[in-house]
Amino acid sequence: MSSKRNLISLSILSAVCIALVLTPAARADGAKDILKLVPADAWGFGVIRSLNTIDERATLLRDAVSPMIPAPITPMILMPLNLGDTLDMTRPLGFVMLDFEKFGGGDNSTVVLVPAKDAKALMTKLSQEEAVDGIFNCMLMGNPAFAAIKGNIVVLGSSKEGVTKVANAEETLAKGFDKGRVAAMEKSDLFFTIAESGIGAINDMVMPPLQMVMAAVDPEGKQVEILTKMLKEAAAVDLATTFDKQGLSLAILFSAKKGTDLEKLLGETKNAEDSLLKCLPMEKYLFAMGSTSPYSETAEKFGGGDVTAMFKQLGMEGMNDEAIKVINEETKKLTKNLTAWAMSLSAVSGTDGMIAFTAVAKTKDAKEYVAGSREIFQKLLEVSDDEDLETIKDSVVITPEAETIAGIKVDTIIVKIETLADMLELSEEDLDGIKKVLGKEIAMRFGPVDGRQVLFTFGGGKQQFEKSLEAVKSDGKGLSADSGIAKMSKRLPSPRASEVYIAVDNIGQLIKNIAKALGEEDEIPFDVPTIDAPLAISSARVGSFQQIDILVPMKLITAVKDVIDQMMTVEMDDFDEDEDDEDEMDDEDDEDDEEEDDEDDEDDEDDDDDDI
Repeated sequence: MSSKRNLISLSILSAVCIALVLTPAARADGAKDILKLVPADAWGFGVIRSLNTIDERATLLRDAVSPMIPAPITPMILMPLNLGDTLDMTRPLGFVMLDFEKFGGGDNSTVVLVPAKDAKALMTKLSQEEAVDGIFNCMLMGNPAFAAIKGNIVVLGSSKEGVTKVANAEETLAKGFDKGRVAAMEKSDLFFTIAESGIGAINDMVMPPLQMVMAAVDPEGKQVEILTKMLKEAAAVDLATTFDKQGLSLAILFSAKKGTDLEKLLGETKNAEDSLLKCLPMEKYLFAMGSTSPYSETAEKFGGGDVTAMFKQLGMEGMNDEAIKVINEETKKLTKNLTAWAMSLSAVSGTDGMIAFTAVAKTKDAKEYVAGSREIFQKLLEVSDDEDLETIKDSVVITPEAETIAGIKVDTIIVKIETLADMLELSEEDLDGIKKVLGKEIAMRFGPVDGRQVLFTFGGGKQQFEKSLEAVKSDGKGLSADSGIAKMSKRLPSPRASEVYIAVDNIGQLIKNIAKALGEEDEIPFDVPTIDAPLAISSARVGSFQQIDILVPMKLITAVKDVIDQMMTVEMDDFDEDEDDEDEMDDEDDEDDEEEDDEDDEDDEDDDDDDI
């Protein structure tokens, strides 16, 4: 892209990029007016809620992340435009992406919708000429541009055809735009959409080379076929983001074309009535997740429940097609049997090892689910006659109903890690370290809690299974009552189909504790504070679309920044110590050189005496 064609990317669109994280929660009056200027066949569009308080958010980001972030920032962005006070900084600013092929791509395919206090006054800053067919010839930052006035909005772009297309559009995206998506747009600092035409263009551009890349692992092209089907049936993908004192939030909205399998699949998503984490034990979790899982025949059209392709992609020698067939059939049965599930990975103490995994399957028939799971685990060891798999098979002992815990028959899968030592090239020290982290007994346990629930645990020994069993049977809130999860849960959409929480502070503390247990504490020269503010993710069926939300709390952002600062300080101290050591070595070398010179002088004097 030449310097003469940088009109948009170097001026107003620079504000778009910065506002992605900086734009505040101001009033969104006029955001819907932007839709009335977006042609129905546009590839996409974006709406920034307002530019007036970018400086305030720049200050917030600077205080939270780095003093190197400039604030105020709008004068630096707007000064080259020389538009004075004609811009309306309180109303939304929009941009439209047109067909790259028809309009030449780059700046030619991008049109900016600029809010003005007085559109005519703004236009006099851009052009001294009269409009021809409603289009003004302009100069902006020394580059030619084109503009049109639409009410209190100036349509601005580097392509006359693009500006004309937007200014004169008769059919726009405003017609039939989902009310839920409008609500999301009005709540967001920045709302960006890839429309149906844009998704189609992506499909045409990406699929052919992707098919070539995946040919080795997907020779039949099934995965590409499924992805192509999804893209062809998608109507829009929206990205909505805000940044405020609570932190950063991101929402992704998926909409499908009417009457398609994708629309049916999204419609079959079932939101949970209550938190699915209630059945998990209250522990110092690292990762926790729960999701509904209603069976859907439509999902099979998108590859759901079929694991055959996964095994083929492994490329293992001597594949056992019969074993893979059984695994595939049993997996489909489990999928039909499952209604919801929850799982957590936790840092534990007072049990065998330092990490424990717990999962609870909500089923239609718990005994059938256990039998199917048992069959899958057994057949996984028979999928190939590969030498490494044979070694793994010798190290794994699967025993149905091996134990009785609190009256429940429990299957065990025990891994004899010593048998894998040679294959994994593990030393005695490595084996001791693994046992300290995973436990002396590396085992999975699973069994039916009642007629509808199945409990799985890995790590923590029998104690972990007993503790988890109590949580499943109780009527309490379990892990959902964790203070950090409870706080973040209130900020997620409700009801929802799934929820995920990642405790970054607990993860950091576990890493430090593991390093200490292995005698490598010096390798983690920083402290991780407890912030009780997890990263939160959810998915939900909202109106006619599927929505994924990602929340990054401000406490997490600042805590990560503090840890990075600690690491950089340690690195700088180490660097200074290295420099001091080098200086000392240089001084010692200089002293050695001086001593050698003195010795040479003495030798020369002795030689002179001998000569005399």
